[in-house]
Amino acid sequence: MKPRPSGEIKALALLNGRLAGSYRTTLNLSTGGPTAVLIEDGRIARLGDDGTIRGLVGRRGRAIDVEGAVIAPGIVDAHMHAFDCALALRRVSCLPPAVDSLTGLKQRLADRAGSLPAGAWVVATGYDDTRLREKRHPSRLDVDAAVPHHPAVVGRVCGHMSVANTLALASAGIDAATPDPPGGTIVRDPAGAPTGLLLETAQDLVWRVTPPLSGPDIRHALSQIGRQILGYGITTICEALLGAFHPLEVDIWSELLSGQWDGPRVRFLAQPDTVEPALAARLPVVGTKLFADGVITGRTAALWQPFEGTADLGMLIHEPRELTDMVRRSTVRGLLVGIHAMGDRGIAVALDAIERAGGPAGPEQAAGQRAGRHRIEHCTLPAPESLRKIRQLGVVPVLQPSFLFAEGEAYLARLGHRRCERTYPLRAMIDQGLRPALSSDAPCTSWDDPINPWLGIATSVARETWAGSVLGTSEMVSAGEAMFCYTANGARALGLENELGAIATGKDADLIVLPRDPFTGEDPVRLAALRPTAVIVKGKVVHGAFA
Repeated sequence: MKPRPSGEIKALALLNGRLAGSYRTTLNLSTGGPTAVLIEDGRIARLGDDGTIRGLVGRRGRAIDVEGAVIAPGIVDAHMHAFDCALALRRVSCLPPAVDSLTGLKQRLADRAGSLPAGAWVVATGYDDTRLREKRHPSRLDVDAAVPHHPAVVGRVCGHMSVANTLALASAGIDAATPDPPGGTIVRDPAGAPTGLLLETAQDLVWRVTPPLSGPDIRHALSQIGRQILGYGITTICEALLGAFHPLEVDIWSELLSGQWDGPRVRFLAQPDTVEPALAARLPVVGTKLFADGVITGRTAALWQPFEGTADLGMLIHEPRELTDMVRRSTVRGLLVGIHAMGDRGIAVALDAIERAGGPAGPEQAAGQRAGRHRIEHCTLPAPESLRKIRQLGVVPVLQPSFLFAEGEAYLARLGHRRCERTYPLRAMIDQGLRPALSSDAPCTSWDDPINPWLGIATSVARETWAGSVLGTSEMVSAGEAMFCYTANGARALGLENELGAIATGKDADLIVLPRDPFTGEDPVRLAALRPTAVIVKGKVVHGAFA
């Protein structure tokens, strides 16, 4: 955050509020409890009644009457990609519902090509084949028809596959003789020629030859995204794949966070080969990001039983022994791992790797303390035995319930109704004593408002897709439980539970002021549209009415 200007007030009091307190596994509004918060030097100094707190702040600072509004802990998004969100601002957006057909997708590509000289790259992201009218991926020929004189690549919204046109494939050296890379697939037609669709690591062959955006351009876009994140009430994020998106990514983050950063506080999961550069740049790396499998909607998640109507069991990105070795290399550094795993088989393989590799083994372990809690990112379709192992190993599942809203119809087509009912099983996790954290995975979801945490909270309550299908009423939770997962549990997933995630004396004053009560059976549509009237990070009003 920005350094405190000289003369800035050091005390802030919020009066006449309804405080959202943490009670075991939920947030609730207490009756007869504190109504005011005293903040000093960025921390919550005291909770009490209005008169007491007003007297304590005196002339040393500022007192704000919130007029009966709800005061809640700031939201912690435990898994997102702010850097990729910034890049998306500079690329052609093919997100639904705005782009719902191949015709619309091709028009967007052609429009961008019309503003560029021949031979310049057209780069797009966000298409979702399951939401296109044609219900299929674009092919290289589709993209050729739109932009015949430009190399072009279109990333699927999930980030796990892309489509390249003929010029782009040629630029990457991909032809019928190119072998599939480890952990990836070059999809081919019956004659063996690439169709343009590249799965998992195969897409890297094209993305690595696309011209990178300039550093200043990205810094400006990332600052814009930081402010947008705050506007939702998100005060802390985990940037969940540092090093994957741009050669200057570490330098750009380091420059922003050490200077005029107007966004949330940031922690990082880094690619294995980015850990050392990031630590050298003094970025707050909490762990290493690894991959066990792919995604449900793209049929690359690893399953025990085939995807509906197919014999396809998905894919593992690494052989189990290799994944175990990767976990072990992270723990030797004293770092946790966050392993992407969506399918039931992928989750089981990830947990086995964690179990075989052992816990983080840095100086913290030598002192009798864990360096951190390993995480399963997404944990979409865990088998009952995997839930038991998650509890046994102390692993943190990091879920994205908003995927049910944005992609639930595709889940139905890929998994069938019975398996969909137990996707993102928040109720089962909470009842079994797990501490799931919630997140957005923005921009990697099929909706044009991917960062919005209130959509994730509303979907946790209603489990309803954009088309109205309800998936698994037995896994519904209350809004208070979902907010607890998005605050206290999110802080715990980042090892920050002693610093933030709750309204308690001594914790950092990361708070949001809400215009209405989100806890009492509010309609999910209204809940998804909720926005804070004020956002406070470390005692400073950074967004909204009191700034």
